[in-house]
Amino acid sequence: MRARGLLGMGVQPGQRVLLMAPNSVEWAMMDFAILAVGAATVPAYPSYGP
Repeated sequence: MRARGLLGMGVQPGQRVLLMAPNSVEWAMMDFAILAVGAATVPAYPSYGP
């Protein structure tokens, strides 16, 4: 279902998607959804500095 939402937002295969969130089950679910549409996850954790 999350992958369908990404497609609805216009995410295309081959695009990079920034995923900024702490480690959690939801992070993993979004990562799998991004991969399912053929995009690449770019992880950014909230603890990263500017």
